Amino acid sequence: MSRPQLLFLAQRLPFPPNKGDKIRSFNFLKRMAEDFDLHIGTFIDDPEDWNHVDGLRPYCKDLKVCGLNPKIGKLLSLRGLLTNEPLTLPYFRSSALQDWVDQLLEKERPETVFIFSSSMAQYVIDHPKCPKRVIADFVDIDSDKWRQYAEAETGLNKMIYAREARQLLRYERRASSASDAVTFVSDKEAALFRALNPQNETKIHGVENGIDAEFFSPDAAMETLLPSEHPAVTMTGAMDYKPNVDGAVWFANEVLPEIRKAIPDLAFYIVGSSPAAQVQALTQIDGVTVTGRVEDVRPYIRDAAAIVAPIHIARGIQNKVLEGMAMAKTVITTPQAYEGIEARVGEEIIVTEGVGDFAQSVVTAVTGSQDGTMGLKARSRVIQDYSWQSKYEKMKGYLDGTAS
Repeated sequence: MSRPQLLFLAQRLPFPPNKGDKIRSFNFLKRMAEDFDLHIGTFIDDPEDWNHVDGLRPYCKDLKVCGLNPKIGKLLSLRGLLTNEPLTLPYFRSSALQDWVDQLLEKERPETVFIFSSSMAQYVIDHPKCPKRVIADFVDIDSDKWRQYAEAETGLNKMIYAREARQLLRYERRASSASDAVTFVSDKEAALFRALNPQNETKIHGVENGIDAEFFSPDAAMETLLPSEHPAVTMTGAMDYKPNVDGAVWFANEVLPEIRKAIPDLAFYIVGSSPAAQVQALTQIDGVTVTGRVEDVRPYIRDAAAIVAPIHIARGIQNKVLEGMAMAKTVITTPQAYEGIEARVGEEIIVTEGVGDFAQSVVTAVTGSQDGTMGLKARSRVIQDYSWQSKYEKMKGYLDGTAS
């Protein structure tokens, strides 16, 4: 018996699952592969990912991957100024991918399309042979992220970011009108989009991220990478992503000096791919290490005295927070990065803001005032509430139309 066909469109190769959006897209994709014949159309914007294309093939019937050069993409995105559309759309526009989608819709006639990120909706929502069922996983409200960027900028950048926020919100509303269900990474994010898009409020839902608690386990076999002679805190994430860049710079320049008044030899590890120039420059500070891409992030989490997530612009659930909790570590984060996390503040996670309070929270965690109980409670919370299978079952209800 043939299985239903599903077109899966993602703005970034959903493999390997080594950073935020790829973790979510892959964990849904691999479970969809058990229920559907998948046709995957996606981009690669990191040359390293070409080495991983074959790792995705076992999960799909057909795969179309297009290269995306970020520098060229930014130039091409300026066409949006002439076409009165968000710059995000031409950035992710490819005639090669559109031709593949056109041929697929003509030949295979998939019953369902799963759109991962609003920017990929442009390939199907106006197509005369658009699949009957359209599910859009926006994950975050990207337009509101641009609004936050605009508030933090001045001059020309402020104008461009504010324009992108307005134009992208308009497109997000249009794409949601063309969809049967629109999902976000948390109920809070979904509620915010309902307020911004009341005409489609019944279609908008929260489906949280999960975590692989067996993989992210403090008891899993892994090598030791952090030296034991100095206590360390770790921050993980894609280090070319502006909120992560800003957070790492803020922590290293503002918070770390305060911590070192109490713990002079504290080391700070910044772990993640494609570190921006501002992040690389932090290695000039004694005791700050920028790793770049690593094969396995877990040793840097397990062997740290605490995990920090000093993010001030955030949307949805931060995987770095869930990973730290799963590894039974004390996680110190901001209110913005805590958003969407179901955990008891002060018992399972530390939420704080401001240089002085953030520094004191790290000192308390590193010096042993926390006896490890918080980390153990955090791991229990993740095991209880954040399995990927339970999150997929919720998503599948929207895919097959059985969810209320």
